[in-house]
Amino acid sequence: NNGCTAIDSVTIFNVIQDSISTTPASCSTCCDGTATVFPSGGTTPYTYLWSPGNQTTQSVSNLCVGNYTVCVTDANGCVSCVGNITIQFSTTYGNNNVENSLKIFSNPSPNGVFTIESPQNIYLIEICDVLGKIIYQLQPHISEFTIDLSTHRQGIYFIKIIAGEKIFTQKIIIQ
Repeated sequence: NNGCTAIDSVTIFNVIQDSISTTPASCSTCCDGTATVFPSGGTTPYTYLWSPGNQTTQSVSNLCVGNYTVCVTDANGCVSCVGNITIQFSTTYGNNNVENSLKIFSNPSPNGVFTIESPQNIYLIEICDVLGKIIYQLQPHISEFTIDLSTHRQGIYFIKIIAGEKIFTQKIIIQ
């Protein structure tokens, strides 16, 4: 009004975008997993805060199996957090070629029934609950086997299978 004008400037900062890379822990109780966040955008330098653990570097190590969150803050105080970063554990040891792979299905299982297929005879199947208590153990000595855990509670279990010279471990879920 009255012929007045005003000019102002606005600074728009690039939004921080993060990508994540992880390596699994070597076993279900090992704490040797790693994770690295790769931020882009925003204004460098970045600072990092991982939780749990309160590590403050771009790459973190000695991670146990579980879920983590990282928050990246740029030089302007803009924050980007990524949650549900999952450190799993390696499911095979030794040579893991496709032709030597072991299959477990259906996982997760709606009814507690799992089928295991292996190119080699299965010498041992062992299933533990989340507290480490063995709830199932069998030595089938065949290459395909079905396990019925329908009498067990819904939840997460860990299966260990020895087939040939390999040890396979994996999380299984009864829904």
